[in-house]
Amino acid sequence: MVVNDISWSQIESLNNKYQEVIFTNHNAVSLPLIDKAFDVAYCSNTLHHMPNKKTLINLLKSMEKVAKKLIIVEIENPVIIGGFAQKLNKLGCKFENFKQTDVADKSIEMFLKVVKKLKRMAILGNIGICIGVLGVIAPALMVALRKLDKNNQGFQVKEDLKKQMAFNGKI
Repeated sequence: MVVNDISWSQIESLNNKYQEVIFTNHNAVSLPLIDKAFDVAYCSNTLHHMPNKKTLINLLKSMEKVAKKLIIVEIENPVIIGGFAQKLNKLGCKFENFKQTDVADKSIEMFLKVVKKLKRMAILGNIGICIGVLGVIAPALMVALRKLDKNNQGFQVKEDLKKQMAFNGKI
């Protein structure tokens, strides 16, 4: 068993207690260990310490590189606290499902590329819907309502503005 920790004091205290364990103090974002050398990489209460998304992704890639399976445990219950932890939990579940598919490359990098592509497609779809609603449906509704309003009382804004400006001597 190999244990990596950022805290030298933790390592020193545990090293005396567990002689059969190898303790290291490597940067977890770039572990200098052999690819798939371990059956399991266990990460406990670490993710919330990552300073940014890039570092977090590099940590996950590093762990995935050295182990066949990942176990990630965080202090907070992602379902209760929501936010980033909940999104990470959801993403983790989707990654496990992704690895069960018939995709040749089951790396976290490929998974994140697929997620990015799906997000991009969803955003473009939403933009298309907005353009459709604002550029086609809204004007069509306004024309239809104007046709239905025989006295044109609902659309007197332009005329009212002209009268107000004329009254104030602006035109």
